[in-house]
Amino acid sequence: MVKNKIKEFRKKAKLTQRELAKLAGTSQQQVQRLEAGVQSARLQMAESLANALNCSVHALFPAEASGRGAIQSPKSIAGRAVKPDDEGYEMCYREMQLQLSNGLGFKLRIEDREMDRIRAHVLNCDDEKDAFFLVSTPQETFAFNQSVINRIVFDFEEYLNVLDDEIADGIREQEGLKIWFKGQDVAECFGVDADDFYQSEEVGPLASLMMELDFYEGDRGTINFETIDDEEIALFPRKIAAISLPNQFLSKELADAQSEGFAEDEEL
Repeated sequence: MVKNKIKEFRKKAKLTQRELAKLAGTSQQQVQRLEAGVQSARLQMAESLANALNCSVHALFPAEASGRGAIQSPKSIAGRAVKPDDEGYEMCYREMQLQLSNGLGFKLRIEDREMDRIRAHVLNCDDEKDAFFLVSTPQETFAFNQSVINRIVFDFEEYLNVLDDEIADGIREQEGLKIWFKGQDVAECFGVDADDFYQSEEVGPLASLMMELDFYEGDRGTINFETIDDEEIALFPRKIAAISLPNQFLSKELADAQSEGFAEDEEL
C-alpha cells in the first residue's frame, strides 16, 4: 500500500473526489485508487494534486518525499529474514521474466523479498506437476501453473519503481479476472465484483480463489467463482496456464474509497 494524506487534505478543503479530480485534471477513479493506496502517483500527478489542495508534495506524500524506497540492497538483520517493518530495510524492485510453453511471456517487476521467495520455490518445485505458485506485483496478483513454464529469468539489477509508466498504466486500467488457458496466448476476461462486495465473508471469494490455486496439487476437479452477471464459472485448474487479478479487487481500502465516491455523487 502507498501511504498518503490525499483524503485528509481533501476533507480539509471540503472537496468531493469528483471536484478534486477536476481540479487536478484526472478522473474520480484515479483519485479513488490513489486515496486507497493501491496505486502510486507519478510526480506530475502528485504536483497537480498538491496544487489543487494548496499544500506541498512532501505534505501529501510524506513517505515518498522522505526518500523511502531509495535504491538500497536488502539487509539481513540479526540473521533472520527481512520484513517490511524491519528498521534499516529499504524496498527495491527486481525484474522477473517468465516464458510459457505456449509462447506467452510475462515481464514482472516485483519486490526484492518477493523474488527471493519465488526463487526458493522454483528451485525446489516439481515441474511435471500441475501445481501453482503466486506472484505479487504492486498492481496485480498472478497464479502460474509451473508445469507450463519453460524458463524464468531473474534479473538482479535494482529498480526504484515498478515498470515504466506506459506498461504500468495499462496494468492499472485492467479490470476483472484474466485467465490464460493452456495452448492459448490470449487471455479470457471475466467481470467480477471486488471482494469487499461480499461484506459478510471473512475471506472474499477472489482471495479464496487465489488461495485455492496456491494450494492446488491436482487433488480436486474444479474451483469456482461468480461473475458480475451472476454466472457461476467452474474452472479445471489442470487446463489453466496462468491467472491474473488486479490487487484493487482484493483491497478493502479501494472498495471503501469507491463507496465514498458513490455516496458523494448521490448528494450532488
